[in-house]
Amino acid sequence: MPPISGPVRILGLDNEDLTDFRTQQTRNSALYRALDARDELAVVDTVTPDVSILRTRMIQALHPAPGRDRWRERAGLSPMAWRARTAETERLVAAREGAFDVLLQFYCVFAPGRLEARRPYALYLDSTLALTRRHYRRSAPLTPWAASRWIDLERAVYGGAHRLFPMSDWVRRSLIADYRVDDERIVVVGAGSNLVPSSLPERPDGPPVALFVAFEWVRKGGPELLEAWKAVRARIPDAELWIVGTRDTHSPEGEDGIRWFGRIADKARLAEIYSSATAFALPSRFDPFPHVLREALGHGVPCVATRVGAVDEIVRDGEDSVLIEPGDPAALAEGLIALLGDRDRAAAMGRAGRARMLDAVTWDHVAAKMAPGLAALPA
Repeated sequence: MPPISGPVRILGLDNEDLTDFRTQQTRNSALYRALDARDELAVVDTVTPDVSILRTRMIQALHPAPGRDRWRERAGLSPMAWRARTAETERLVAAREGAFDVLLQFYCVFAPGRLEARRPYALYLDSTLALTRRHYRRSAPLTPWAASRWIDLERAVYGGAHRLFPMSDWVRRSLIADYRVDDERIVVVGAGSNLVPSSLPERPDGPPVALFVAFEWVRKGGPELLEAWKAVRARIPDAELWIVGTRDTHSPEGEDGIRWFGRIADKARLAEIYSSATAFALPSRFDPFPHVLREALGHGVPCVATRVGAVDEIVRDGEDSVLIEPGDPAALAEGLIALLGDRDRAAAMGRAGRARMLDAVTWDHVAAKMAPGLAALPA
């Protein structure tokens, strides 16, 4: 490859259907903006390999599984779905040949086009299928053959990558042990948060509030939280539990101080809810890199979370959060009681977490860690 004069041009590959990363507010757009703001880099475009509805339905029909969610997960993680996304990616990338120097792909559910084309590419990763199968097979309901084939497809992509940017050291270790990736091509970069206010309003008076934000109820530990909440209310009778995200309610509204908010698309409203909380609860059974923990800390809310995935790389046990083992409602209750029952302690831990988010856990920091690898293209 001849020397590049000027910024290295990045073409982003993701699943967000971005039309303008400079103005749209999505999970990935903030990182694109941070990369584009650097002198040595320029994000020229982003594309999403959308598979047609007809092809998607055909793939789903060939991958039956009990339950709607498991059916969709099995079809979406099938080698057939991988090939369909990869073919569409190749079409999109080939149409932009010459307009970019390096591809930056978010996650690994397809290849960045034909690997034989030998285009420089890097990946940004929050997990691997090997980790999911090892720790929470329910999220990857594949047959042994399909799982093995998918891991082979991942291995080929990781093996050809110019750089791999895992969010956590937990994923870095999987890339080395499960996929035989050379450590020198891996740079752990973390992640930023899209919901950190520049300043915090005064917390309202009233009962202490524990907050839970998640779409997936079971995997995120919703049943354990409801069980633990009985013990919390026995000790702190006026405490409230606010549950955001899940579409279903699992107890009557108002029972035991529980409020069900459902899904909230309005970011300002969600920020208001975070700012009203005393403590944040996330007792996940499996969670590779939960972004909501950084959102909570960014709002000055300490967390009670489980030691799963890379959670212990996001929070600091005893400093800004309380870490417990998964599947332990009694420990969860004690962690919540410790914070809800001592607001001064909770506020101090929340301030420590927010200071760390503002100081070192931003998209600008992620971009700074990625930049040398993206700019140093292979000859």
